[in-house]
Amino acid sequence: HCMAANRMHMSESTKETHREIIKGLVIQSCLPAFYCFSIYSYALGQFEIWNSPVLEYSTHIFGELTVAIAPFITLYFVKPYR
Repeated sequence: HCMAANRMHMSESTKETHREIIKGLVIQSCLPAFYCFSIYSYALGQFEIWNSPVLEYSTHIFGELTVAIAPFITLYFVKPYR
C-alpha cells in the first residue's frame, strides 16, 4: 500500500530504474541455484558414478562462474553502472 502511494510521486525514469534494479536482484537471487551443478558434479565423482578430469574441473568451474557472474548482472541491469 505504501509503495503504491509513493509511485504516484515518482518520475518515469525513477520507476524504470526501480524495475531494472528489481530484475537484477531477482536474477542474482537465483544464482545460488547454480551451485547445485557443482554439488551434483562433486557427488558424481565422490560416489564413483562418473570419474573424469572434466568432471573434476567442472565442480570448481560451476561454483566460480556463479561468483564471477554476479557483478556483471549488476553492471548490466543497473543503469548508472552502464
